[in-house]
Amino acid sequence: MQIYINSKPLKISPNTTLLEVLQKQHYNLDKIAVEIDKNIIPKSLWKEQILQDQNKIEIVEFVAGG
Repeated sequence: MQIYINSKPLKISPNTTLLEVLQKQHYNLDKIAVEIDKNIIPKSLWKEQILQDQNKIEIVEFVAGG
């Protein structure tokens, strides 16, 4: 299967969860927000959210500063 994270293709196995992908990609889980196919996914659902072929995932990282 192939998904897209911030427009970059990534191959994953079937039945992969959003949380698994985020961990494998080394995101700081406390400082991101995630959208799949233009739907915001609450952090409480990341462990349950099974990714589908061709999902388009946008990840926004929060940074401090001004």
